[in-house]
Amino acid sequence: MFAPCKAPWCRLAIWLIVGVIVLLLVLVLIALAIFGSHPCAGALDGCDAFKAICASYNGDHQFFYSHCDMLRENCLTGSDWQRDHYNHCNVNH
Repeated sequence: MFAPCKAPWCRLAIWLIVGVIVLLLVLVLIALAIFGSHPCAGALDGCDAFKAICASYNGDHQFFYSHCDMLRENCLTGSDWQRDHYNHCNVNH
């Protein structure tokens, strides 16, 4: 097998290699945390599944049976529906 490393430069080289490996591991974990998740991950957490919504997007209005339905539509289509008010769209606020 290999003889143990006793020279100062040898120990320094080992620490540098270990440091670079740890740094690369941390960078990979950060990249996965930023880019690995879906943009809509967590969008449906805390939405109200039972409150009807009238939403608007680009001047159009649309009725959604629930706040969750509106968020799901935004995630699936890339649209940006925003709540106007809670109710059917043909009812005044």
